[in-house]
Amino acid sequence: KIYLNIEVKEVIIENNVAKGIILKNGEKVEADYVISACDAHFMLNTLLKGQYKDKYFETKFADLKNNPLNTCMLFSYKVTKSGMYNYPKMISLPCDEFVIGDTKITFMSVRNHAYDKTLNGDASTLIVLIPTKDRTYDYLKVMDKKTYRETKEKYAEIIRKYLMKYYEINDDEIKCIDVTTPLTYER
Repeated sequence: KIYLNIEVKEVIIENNVAKGIILKNGEKVEADYVISACDAHFMLNTLLKGQYKDKYFETKFADLKNNPLNTCMLFSYKVTKSGMYNYPKMISLPCDEFVIGDTKITFMSVRNHAYDKTLNGDASTLIVLIPTKDRTYDYLKVMDKKTYRETKEKYAEIIRKYLMKYYEINDDEIKCIDVTTPLTYER
C-alpha cells in the first residue's frame, strides 16, 4: 500500500531492524522493508530519534561550512501528450533567470519517465530537479503554510511553462502533481 501526503512520525524498530512506521495521525504501518526517501539528518535525528549514530554523517553535519548540504526542489508533472518517449530521458533545459530564495535558477534538469508506465499509467511523468542552496531551507521555513503552498505553486507554474514550450505540450496536457522542497519532511 502506498500512502501519499501523510507525514511519518517515526520508524518502528525491533531488535535493531526497521519493522514499519508510525504516521503522524498515530496509525501504525507494518512493513517488510522501510525505505527512507528523506535526507539523512531528518532520518537519523527525527524518525530514528537520534538512537542510531553514524560517524560519517555526524562529521559532515558538524562542519557544514566544509560540507554544505546539497539541497534541491523536485517538481513532478503528469503529462498526457502522446509520444513523450520520443524525447530524451534526461536533459538540462536553459531558462530565463528566476530566483528561489537566494538561488538564481538558469537551468533545470528534467527526467522524462515516459517509458515507465508504473508511475502514471498511460500518462508520462516529468520530474524536474532545481538545485538550491542550503539557505533555501531557511527561506521556506519562515513562511506560514499558506505562503509556503503558494510559493510552491508559483514555481511549479514557472517551470510548467518552460516544459510546455520545450515539449510542445498544450495547457490541458500537463499538470503539476507534486513539489518537494528542503522543508517537505517538516511540513
